[in-house]
Amino acid sequence: MDRGFENSDAARVCLAFLRDAQNPDGGWGFRPGTSSRVEATCWALLALWEPSQEVLEDRVRVHRARDFLQTTQLGDGSWPAAPGEQTGCWVTSLCCLALTAIGDHTQSSTIEAGLRWVCEDWPSDSTPWRRLLMRFSSARNVAPINYRYRGWGW
Repeated sequence: MDRGFENSDAARVCLAFLRDAQNPDGGWGFRPGTSSRVEATCWALLALWEPSQEVLEDRVRVHRARDFLQTTQLGDGSWPAAPGEQTGCWVTSLCCLALTAIGDHTQSSTIEAGLRWVCEDWPSDSTPWRRLLMRFSSARNVAPINYRYRGWGW
């Protein structure tokens, strides 16, 4: 983190806001006092990572956030948008990024499982029936997508 920003009033205000907004389960919601969400937790984790090198209390927060992400990962390696959901989504890539950024090598199998899911995911409308319908659709050339490829299925 840029030392000029880190020592600025904006950084002090923003970091204090993040510190106060962490939920008891280790995650963050999109607003203080709301239930923890995977995306918000990843962004907060990334924001607190560098300052945590100097502030012991932030290291504890980082570890709690890491534990929250680890417990919300689904059996197929993906992460859902919110705890309790049974289907993984795009936040899997963000979780892998955040966990990689903090450099916790104990999480390598967690990250590998997430990346494997991202690489093997099929696009959401890739069933043979949907592909056939798209061939006859007037909107097929609006945003052409090759549904035969695996990868991040938005």
